[in-house]
Amino acid sequence: MRPLLKILAAVIVVLVAVVVAGVVVLNSLDPNRYRGFVADEVEAATGRKLTITGDLGLDISLNPAIVVENVALANASWGSRPEMATVKRLEAEVELIPLFSGDVRVTRMRLEGLDILLETNAKGQGNWEFATQSGKKPETRPTGGGKGEEAVPTAPTILPLLKEVHGTDLKLTYRDGRTGRSMAFVLHALTLGAEDFHGPLKLAVKGVYENLAFSANGTLGSIDLLDRGGTPYPVALQGKAPGVSMRVEGTVAEPLAAKGFDLSVSAQVDDLSTLAKATRTTLPALPPFNVTGTLKGGGDAFAVDHLDVKMGEIDLSGNVALDLKGKRPAVQAVLSSKRLDLTPLLSRETKAGKGEHTAAADDGRVFSPAPLPFDHLDAVDADFSLKVGRLVVDKLTVDDIAVKGRLRDGRLKLAPVRAKLAGGTAEGTLSVEAGKLPALALKFKARQLPHGLLFEPLGITEMKTGKVDLDVDVSGSGNSIRRIMAGLDGRARLLTKGGEMDSIFPSFLMASIKNLVPFLKSETSHTVRCAIVEFDVDEGRAKSKAIVLETDTYAIIGKGDINLADETIDIVLTPRVKTISLMKLTALRGHIGGTLASPSVTARRTGPLRRAASFVRGVAEGAAAAVEKLFEKGDSAGHDEVDPTDYCALAAAGKPLVPEQAQQPKSN
Repeated sequence: MRPLLKILAAVIVVLVAVVVAGVVVLNSLDPNRYRGFVADEVEAATGRKLTITGDLGLDISLNPAIVVENVALANASWGSRPEMATVKRLEAEVELIPLFSGDVRVTRMRLEGLDILLETNAKGQGNWEFATQSGKKPETRPTGGGKGEEAVPTAPTILPLLKEVHGTDLKLTYRDGRTGRSMAFVLHALTLGAEDFHGPLKLAVKGVYENLAFSANGTLGSIDLLDRGGTPYPVALQGKAPGVSMRVEGTVAEPLAAKGFDLSVSAQVDDLSTLAKATRTTLPALPPFNVTGTLKGGGDAFAVDHLDVKMGEIDLSGNVALDLKGKRPAVQAVLSSKRLDLTPLLSRETKAGKGEHTAAADDGRVFSPAPLPFDHLDAVDADFSLKVGRLVVDKLTVDDIAVKGRLRDGRLKLAPVRAKLAGGTAEGTLSVEAGKLPALALKFKARQLPHGLLFEPLGITEMKTGKVDLDVDVSGSGNSIRRIMAGLDGRARLLTKGGEMDSIFPSFLMASIKNLVPFLKSETSHTVRCAIVEFDVDEGRAKSKAIVLETDTYAIIGKGDINLADETIDIVLTPRVKTISLMKLTALRGHIGGTLASPSVTARRTGPLRRAASFVRGVAEGAAAAVEKLFEKGDSAGHDEVDPTDYCALAAAGKPLVPEQAQQPKSN
């Protein structure tokens, strides 16, 4: 930044030479003779060649003015284009009397068609890093033009004091040589001025960034304060873009080096859709929110202290630091929230995405094929922690969430993740490794969760009391949930002991059973001894290790598998009775089939159930003999006696629950 201002000083120094010489020979002076002097001064200051192909115009008066057209400053040797900066027209007006003491005071400057390219190479070196020429600059030089030599003052050691600047059609482009990404700002109008040379500068600007119109205005410190240094430079700006307004106020200790920021920043965001479209990024459909914080640091390290985000029922606060010295940006964040209510946010996302799903997303499957954002994991390194007092998602409430995370070289690990759910506890770890085939591993355990938390979303509302323990240890690879599930490995186990059911069976079984056993009373409450569901998962196929629901009067045991690749279910359920009043149920076999998105439950009759049908007809005919037929001994399956087996104990010990031959339903 400072060399750029010296370039401006070198251009204007011609005014000093012209005016001093003009005191003697006003009419014989030709400003074009000073092209070489200006070019040499700039090259001495920057190590870059300055080319002036247009005319140098001069107006001698109490406020001398110079006009320079078609000027170009060479780029670094490795630059993406020959010129670092070009300007179509520069017009400067200075005060006459101060020039005699070497004090350059620009009363008015106009810039047209300025085009500046700031870029870095693959090593991160910037083209604004100038290399000045060595050697002592001469005090005088030949002016050329066949008129001998004239004494020419050297460039002033201070920056010219600016009073008023106007600019039109100004373009600033930044290109990152390491990533190839670039951004461009076009300023349609720029006004910068002060009431006197030592007063604060007033700024007003209107422009476009990536097709996004913006405006800004405010005040800055004076030019002489900027040049002298040693005193924090004041900044007070406010800006607007569609859907966004921002305010920045504070000081910069070293503005020319972009260091020593101490700025209070606040932003009001009403709508991100226009910003997302202009920057070609995907941003969530967020409701209006406010952001405040203090920006500190500069150079290669920045920090946002006292960060505070307010979005409806969402609050987030903490500190964030950014270090740019490594091979990739490094972020450190410590964040906390008293309450995160994501229900309105998720509802807004759903509405915003309605009608925009692809055919693949609407194929009736549960696991989404949408690519996960693993490709961006190697963009930064990060260490972060998050604490949330209460998280609300629809009807789910989670308290005391604590998350610690680390991201290095594309490897993300969240460990540990802790929370409290409805009186229970949950803890787990998650690791993700980016690559051509991203890998994911999840370990999770929950203790003493209420029945309703897990069963009600599945449509099982009869489990009124009791607690559930859950253990999950799985791993897989792929760039989508669908691909990960198709090759998943690991195990999952659900266990509940105690509690009450206000129906003899869960509702998803009851409909099929009632069709076959219409005289079955379903309203009776039952005590749940245990419910255990355990699967071993191998290459996307979840095979049952234990499936049992045991009450004080019966047990339902099952065996089968779930294909996570095509999401199909094949599980057989076998009832076992513990009281003679439910003996009729031994004639049933249940089957859960279909898919995860659309499961089906059916019950099949066996030999005893055919006798149950005779019983129904007998009741209608008043034949008491049908009762004896129903409970006739000697059923081939041996299921017409009370079963004393402790299935909870067998499942807990990992022993077989049902002989293999008993698992296959008999044909009618």
